[in-house]
Order: sequence, then C-alpha cells, then structure tokens
Amino acid sequence: MLARFLIRTVFIYILAALLIVFIVYFPKDAVIMQEPGKIVPVFHGSWDTYIPEITTFVKQVVTDGFFGLTRSNTLVTDEVERVFPRTVKIILTSFFLIVVLGVLKGVFDYRHQFRWTNLLGNRFTSLAQSFPDFFFILALIWILLFYFPFVDVFAYEEWYGFILPSLIVSVYPLTYVSKITMNALLDEQGEQYVQVSFAKGFKQRFVVTNHMLHNSLGTVFSHLPSIMLLLLSNLLVLELFLDYKGAAYRLFMAIPEERELIIALAWLFMTIVFITQIVSYLLRYYFDPRERSAS
Repeated sequence: MLARFLIRTVFIYILAALLIVFIVYFPKDAVIMQEPGKIVPVFHGSWDTYIPEITTFVKQVVTDGFFGLTRSNTLVTDEVERVFPRTVKIILTSFFLIVVLGVLKGVFDYRHQFRWTNLLGNRFTSLAQSFPDFFFILALIWILLFYFPFVDVFAYEEWYGFILPSLIVSVYPLTYVSKITMNALLDEQGEQYVQVSFAKGFKQRFVVTNHMLHNSLGTVFSHLPSIMLLLLSNLLVLELFLDYKGAAYRLFMAIPEERELIIALAWLFMTIVFITQIVSYLLRYYFDPRERSAS
C-alpha cells in the first residue's frame, strides 16, 4: 500500500515538475499593435525554439546541476540558497503552530460547545473563517504598525525575523484545523466505545483526550497537504507587505524574465507539498486503524 502510494505520488510529482517547465518556457512574446483609438498587445510564439530550450534546460539540470543565471548574472542556485532558507523558517514554524494549536483549539471548541465560553470557541472559529485569509494578514500588520510601533515588523535580516511572520500567517489556517478537529470529534462521539467510556464513569476530558482525539487525528492528518497549500498560498501576501525578502517575494519579482529561477523555486515549493503528502500518509497509517486494515 505504501509502495503504491509512493510510486503514484512520485509519478505525479515528475509530471507536475515537467508541466511547470512547459508553462514557464511557453512562448509568449508580445507585439504592440495600434488600432483605431487603442493599443492592443498581440501575443505570438516562437515555436522553433520552444522544445530545444526545454531540452537544453532539462539536460543541463540533470547532467550538470546548472539552472542558469539571474538577471544580475549570479547563479540561480546561489540565489535560491540565499532566499529559500528564510521562507523555510516561516513554513516550518507556522506549520507546527497551525497543527498543534489548531488541534488544541478544536478540542477546546468541542468541550465548550454548550457553555458560555463557546463565544471564544466554535463561534469565534466560525466567525474567523467567514473572512478571507489575506484579511487576517493585512489586519494584523495594520494593528502592529499603528498600535504596537515598538515591534519591528520589518526585521527580516535579524535572527528572530521569521517569528513574527510565522505567527501572522498561522492565524487563519489555525482556525481551519480547529474546525476539522471539532468535526472529527463530533463524528466520534456517537461511537460505541465513547458511550461505554462514559458509562464506566470516565470524565469528558479523559475520554476526549485519551480516546476520541487519538482516533480523530487520522482525519486531521489527512488534511495536512491542504493545510500546507493554504499556508503557501498566503506567503506571497505576507512577504510583500512585510518586505520580507524570502522565496515567495523573490519568485514574484522573477516573473517573467528569470525563467530558470522561477522553475527552481517552484520545484522547491512543490517538493514541500510532496513531503507533506508522504508525512500525512504515514501519520494516517499510524493513527487511523482503517488505513492499516486497508493495507
């Protein structure tokens, strides 16, 4: 089962990597044509060089590990080594916070769903999810700039510069995980083992944390790739508004001229999603007995 999953995932990964190359190298030269009262760009492609350029790029990457040069005549690999570690710090830190705090928030929402503290629980979670994800990033940056001016939000060159961006980008995905966790616990509460545990006199906290949560984690971990995609989709907005010179910022600035740099960074982001899919499957296999029985 695991081998079949890995083979399928690697096959999709290779196809996606090649598709990125085909899209980036797609001929899209524009010629400005003047019509009565307006100027219209007309796109045309140089198909004679399309396939040779792709073949040359793939060959030099596979054989020599050479991705080409940036617009400033520096190696693409050197540019990637400069900017990508900054973004990786945000990704790892925020992903850990999203999963851990999101699960804890989901447990809190479930246990307090019939109490007045539900205002801070599921109701707050539902309210937060009604706003666009980029809204939280912009709102938190605005609050920090105007109400906490002593906080240096643009300190990306300092060793602690990744902490604040990690906290900001974690807010919305955290509510997403908490909603998934609560729904998974609601699905578990009707199971027979839960009723037996309550009949034996165990407290709700014990039953939830020691039985229901363990069986619900398989469902939560199945959403890890979606959580990672949600996190990555917010990186560009975060890095642009914080002037954080990371990989997402550099990828945006590379469009459209630095094709090799675009491909290299896109492959790295895709690799992160690929690793998340494997970790998600392994965690589901460990926590969800249905996965083990299916194999």
